[in-house]
Amino acid sequence: MGEVFVKTGIVIGLLSMLYFSADTTGARHPNVEDRITNALESIDVDDEHIAWGIACIGLELWEQQFNLNFDWLPDPESPRRQYYHLIEQIKKRQN
Repeated sequence: MGEVFVKTGIVIGLLSMLYFSADTTGARHPNVEDRITNALESIDVDDEHIAWGIACIGLELWEQQFNLNFDWLPDPESPRRQYYHLIEQIKKRQN
């Protein structure tokens, strides 16, 4: 059970960086969404793991805070799929 707390704690810690700005880009460091994605991929969890869901909830709260109006999949096959759908939108807005 402790493993779940460690993995989700990593994600929550990185998500906290989002709440300072609607912009995720960094001058010296990777973009916040890249850091979150790298962490999720590094902890090597399946598509249904709670860490993906926590990441989506964090993105939803950030979206609401800054009125970002993301397009959410109505019935995603997994939390991982929803997460990457949101990340694609973040990336498109940076270009």
